[in-house]
Amino acid sequence: MAGDFDAFVIKLSPQGTILASTYFGGGNSETGVSVASDSNGNVVLVGRTFSTDFPTKNSIQSTNAGSTDAFVFKFDSTLSNLVFSTYYGGSAGDGARDVALDGAGSPIIYGFTVSTNLSVTNAFQPQPGGERDAFVFKLSADGKSFIYASYLGGRGDESSPQAFGIYDGDEQINVDIADLMVDDDGAAYLTGQSQSSDFPLAAELLGTSSNRDQQAFVVKVSPDGKSLLFSTFLHSTAYDFGTGMALDRDGNLFVSGQMLWNRNPPVFPTTPGAFQKEYQGGELDGYIVALSPQARPPVNDNFINRTLLTGTRFTVLGDITQAGSEPNEPGHAGSPASHSLWWDWTAPLNGQLTVSTTGNELDTRLALYTGSTLETLVPVISNDDGPFDAGSSLVLDVNQGQRFSVAVDGNTGATGATLLSFFLSVPANDHFTNRIMLNQLPFTNLTSNTHATSEIDDPGGYISGRSIWWSWTAPTSTVVRVKVSSPDFQPVLTLYTNDTLATLQRLDTTYNEAKIAFHAVQGITYQISVDGLFGASGPLELSITPATPPANDDLPTASA
Repeated sequence: MAGDFDAFVIKLSPQGTILASTYFGGGNSETGVSVASDSNGNVVLVGRTFSTDFPTKNSIQSTNAGSTDAFVFKFDSTLSNLVFSTYYGGSAGDGARDVALDGAGSPIIYGFTVSTNLSVTNAFQPQPGGERDAFVFKLSADGKSFIYASYLGGRGDESSPQAFGIYDGDEQINVDIADLMVDDDGAAYLTGQSQSSDFPLAAELLGTSSNRDQQAFVVKVSPDGKSLLFSTFLHSTAYDFGTGMALDRDGNLFVSGQMLWNRNPPVFPTTPGAFQKEYQGGELDGYIVALSPQARPPVNDNFINRTLLTGTRFTVLGDITQAGSEPNEPGHAGSPASHSLWWDWTAPLNGQLTVSTTGNELDTRLALYTGSTLETLVPVISNDDGPFDAGSSLVLDVNQGQRFSVAVDGNTGATGATLLSFFLSVPANDHFTNRIMLNQLPFTNLTSNTHATSEIDDPGGYISGRSIWWSWTAPTSTVVRVKVSSPDFQPVLTLYTNDTLATLQRLDTTYNEAKIAFHAVQGITYQISVDGLFGASGPLELSITPATPPANDDLPTASA
């Protein structure tokens, strides 16, 4: 062992016995991070080193150029003979994160840097984009020459507090969990995390802009390194990180990662039929995405093949690039159809629905319709531009069982990827001023207080915060029974009089049976609140019925 920390390689038999092992390092510290082997059993190891006397052979860079440099070395299958060993870095801090070999045994190395003077050749990005960038380079199988070397990144950081550190002087720079792999053609796939709104994108698959602090990217580099075959963000509403990848035999790419809940429950663009469509809680959730290597017409290009959507809060992904329009298709948001996609959604509850395509740069048109055939569609609401960007946004009150067809099109022929978000949020009668006015009894309402909120001066039945409201004026004096039930939580039912939230007078509150019977007085207006005990929420059913008077209620029908 030559320094405080050295890299090492161990070769094990299938039974787990040690066949060969060796240290590798200089007089300071090394960290081995990733290893790969070729068909002949040769081994390539990468990592980062502080040492200025790191052993080099057949190298592209024979000296340490900064505080830490990346290293690459290759042994034969016995771990006794060094094929090549080299530094790679600039005048600041650098570190290799991963390595993979192509079919010819050429190593491709992926890492992170704060250096502005890395060696580059045949680069798709010859200059650094910001203070902290990723890099990727490919060596010949003998390690004596570059095939390509390039920066990857924008003005923000392509690094975050994860995994391991590189150093700039005495300052440790933490870099992101990431992954690298190579396909049969020698193209390299990279995933990681970026904080750059100008991250280099090409043939975007899942979104075109960074509107958050941190988001995962997936990049495919051509075998010669001169171009990006595609580069895309994964586009959730959280802090997301790309951590792993795999290719199947058809060339489909699977990307795994994690999402960090930053300020709001994160929404990830799941596809129809996803195993888990919504965030389940906790600080972090994982994800997996499958990407196709070929452009195909979307399955929901035509109205008859519209994709079925379910739920109250979700985001789905679409790409209208290969989509077209149909004969008899209506114009969307006032313009002729050009590249439309279709979805089908039925409201599971009463509430206020927000549908939007905001969050990327594609200029969209969004429209909701009712009707079962393309020829009989009835427009409900549509929009060209949303309030913040080129996306579109719609807000409307919906009732349980209402079925809508949703069309997304590009404005003036625009094409690209889009996110379609649904949020059946605050119930229409969330606040007292929006209470539902009842005209007659009996009344039954299947609804939900999910996403309901409290308001200033809300008197609350018990510890509350999820109240929804109804109002009824008694046309005659009679006994009325009010009942609320829920399969998921214990509701709180409260009865009031008076017409403003600040002056409400409570008549009764119950949560055990959630039933109230009272004698309504003609002309008096009663306010009815349903909440969840200790802020609970979910589906509920409210019923209000007048009591049936006994047969001998009036003098003419008195019993003898």
